[in-house]
Amino acid sequence: MAVATYRIQFSSDFNFSQAQKIAGYLSQLGIDTLYASPVLEYRSQGSSYDTIDCGRVSRQLGGYSQLLKLSAELKELNIDWLQDIVPNHMAYVKDNPLILDIFYRGKKSEYSKYFDIDWNHPSPQLKSRLLAPFLGQAHRKAFSQGKIKVVLAPEGLCFKYYQHLFPLSLNTYSAIFNDSAPPQLNDLLPEPDTARLYQLYNNDSKIKNYIDQLLGKINQDSSLYFSLAHKQNFRLSYYKMANELINYRRFFTINHLISAATERKEVFNYMHQALKELARKKIIQGVRVDHIDGLYNPLQYLKRLKSYLGLRFILVEKILGQKENLPAEWPVYGTTGYDYLNQLNGIFCNTRNQAAFDRIYKSFTGNHNDFSSMAYQAKKMILEKHMQGDLDNLARQLLKTAPSLPDAQDFSPRSLTAALTALLAAFPVYRTYINTKASRQDQKFLNQAVRQAAASQPHLVGEIKFIARLFKKAGHKKFKARFQQLTGPLMAKGFEDTLLYKYNRLLSLNEVGSSPDKFGIKLADFYHFCQNRQSDWPRSLNATSTHDTKRGEDARLRLNVLSEIPGRWQQKLKLWKKLNQSKRTRIGNSFYPDRNDEYFLYQAMVGAWTSDHQKQFKSRMQSYIIKAVREAKVHTAWIRPDNRYEKAFILFFDRLTEDSRFMDDFSHWVTEISYFQSFSSLSQVLIKITSPGIPDFYQGSELEDFSLVDPDNRRPVNYGRRIKMLQDIKGKRDSNNLAGQILDDRQSDLAKLFLIYKALQARTKYQNLFIKGDFKPLPIKGRFKYNIVAFSRNLGSQSIITIAPRFFTQLVSFNQKPLGKAVYQNTRTTIPYTNLYNLLTGEKIESGNIFIGDILKVFPLAMLHAEGGPYGKG
Repeated sequence: MAVATYRIQFSSDFNFSQAQKIAGYLSQLGIDTLYASPVLEYRSQGSSYDTIDCGRVSRQLGGYSQLLKLSAELKELNIDWLQDIVPNHMAYVKDNPLILDIFYRGKKSEYSKYFDIDWNHPSPQLKSRLLAPFLGQAHRKAFSQGKIKVVLAPEGLCFKYYQHLFPLSLNTYSAIFNDSAPPQLNDLLPEPDTARLYQLYNNDSKIKNYIDQLLGKINQDSSLYFSLAHKQNFRLSYYKMANELINYRRFFTINHLISAATERKEVFNYMHQALKELARKKIIQGVRVDHIDGLYNPLQYLKRLKSYLGLRFILVEKILGQKENLPAEWPVYGTTGYDYLNQLNGIFCNTRNQAAFDRIYKSFTGNHNDFSSMAYQAKKMILEKHMQGDLDNLARQLLKTAPSLPDAQDFSPRSLTAALTALLAAFPVYRTYINTKASRQDQKFLNQAVRQAAASQPHLVGEIKFIARLFKKAGHKKFKARFQQLTGPLMAKGFEDTLLYKYNRLLSLNEVGSSPDKFGIKLADFYHFCQNRQSDWPRSLNATSTHDTKRGEDARLRLNVLSEIPGRWQQKLKLWKKLNQSKRTRIGNSFYPDRNDEYFLYQAMVGAWTSDHQKQFKSRMQSYIIKAVREAKVHTAWIRPDNRYEKAFILFFDRLTEDSRFMDDFSHWVTEISYFQSFSSLSQVLIKITSPGIPDFYQGSELEDFSLVDPDNRRPVNYGRRIKMLQDIKGKRDSNNLAGQILDDRQSDLAKLFLIYKALQARTKYQNLFIKGDFKPLPIKGRFKYNIVAFSRNLGSQSIITIAPRFFTQLVSFNQKPLGKAVYQNTRTTIPYTNLYNLLTGEKIESGNIFIGDILKVFPLAMLHAEGGPYGKG
């Protein structure tokens, strides 16, 4: 795993067999590692992250036999397999055999401790019962409307709600089957063989009639039904109940994903049993750990994982803040690349125009809110409205701890809970990793949270500092762990899934792990980041698109072009606002959508627009609009949709797309923006491939990617087209002519694929250099020094030099090629290496003090190979 990874999102529509068909294409492209989404058995109609059986390869994806065929094909092509694994949670459905046994036996089940369930919850409603918050309405209302019935299924007697089944406790069968039951039924008691019972039901008419009559009475009598419901090992409830009262730990706020107690050895072994077999048989060569921050003790887990699987190549899905470092003691190769994504994206945002964008955003929307205050309020709102049950559980753990400490005697339970809320909402990163002693970094983040929490709630300073002191004391392990397990989901829901849809100054900066209040990143800071990456995490992934990003990498770059031309962006906003004023809907004293959402929509359209497939574009945007406004939770939300606002917003969008005046102006302008973005896209690709780290490509993104957030970014990929394009590239041996021809024909997709192919060829040839070579920024002088990203990778006598321009609106006009000295004028660099050769075009380049225009004569960027110079003799 040294060249490049290619991420595949497996599904029933794209399984092992279909992946096998594209393996040859990936190899020819230069990929040496298939990076696979989870492959274990998952619930039907769900995501592959919704695991139901950790001991079995998914039959929906083709099963173990087809996985072996794919593995054999990959080995033949020398492609490794990096496997995404999900140790934090499983699907909470009856198809999960562990959950099924808990339905049957409750806390007496051998699996009752496999999940983070509080069987001793103080609520009488949850005492020794697991909350099952899966109804779309109140339980009694669902029963009265006939939406819930008791039925007999292969799993035995179940509550049926639409297509969902909830198997009943086995110890309640005796109470259901009365003295008049046929002998065959009584012979099955006290704990029936449910499969045998179902067989009797289908083969014996007397038993069928008896059971049908019995269930008919229960289904018509609420007292009988609820008497039975109260005896179950689970409490069926309205899904909203989980926001206020819950006795199991969820994945974020997703009720049907229940968190596993992976810190327990028997649970760890169960969760990884199939993976161990895949590692033992050398089918997989590495793993990517999903949601590492959800685990009780990540360091302990990673050490155990490395030993158990016998694999060294371990990556973690860890969302790092701008000034946060991955814990150095973790036995991993790095992260999945969100840290890199935000650094790289940041250098394509013109930091010099921050003040202008502040004015534009505030002027259009009237939004004058402070970003840090918005972040605090968003997380506080999530805690109080969507995670109150989780907060109460943590507060209860705190209140168990507090009485043993003398300085807690003056604090009431209510004030401690309020302080806990403030501290959680103020936490600046996804989580800390404090066990017995806090690292310097963790202590810094804890102190930062204390300062903001105290500033927002000055009357709770004593309580806030008391809670913080617990992290400095020995003991209190469970409270510390649960606190740290909650900050990650809170950040994900409050920041990623709320604030990033509310704060819309420039949407290209609203990304997982980003700091959208920071308007871009200085080039010197990016270079510093790369140098540290090479020193500390040279095999960390360099991502630009993933299955979780808010938009595709080229949509992001298109929006970054706006950062270069704030004046023109402001002119367009004024025009569009005027053209579209009458398209808004008046309800009472308000006009829908509001200005913040209108501003959001224009940017989203700019990023996602494609001139072809306009019907598909409209459908994609309509779905995205609903998702975005519900995530923002201002006018509507998933949990309580406001149909008036949503319909008004969709109507506004529909009216835009039907207005030829607006659409002509919009499409022509996006065509112009796209011209500059297409060159930025090439620069981003080359920098990603040549930076420290391993370049990662999300499925389909080898061509231009204007996708929106999931599910838009999981649409089927047209591999037939990609295979043909790559064959055409490989069939033309003259790189110089081909590079120029692609530019002449303005084939953005072909240019991107060509660049990836050529750059990965070089990376394959010089693997050792890219893993072990140092990183050196090159000095740039002249008029456009601010526009050139230039660095070298060096090992021994070998060097690879990257020259990648940015901010193309400053370099050329629309339809003007960014080539030659006429464009770059006196901009120059010093390259003290001999035998310079452009690996993209085949050109030989003179060394020494070189004009950028002399390097970029044929193609708008360069990947130079050199021998000799200060790093060795040629």
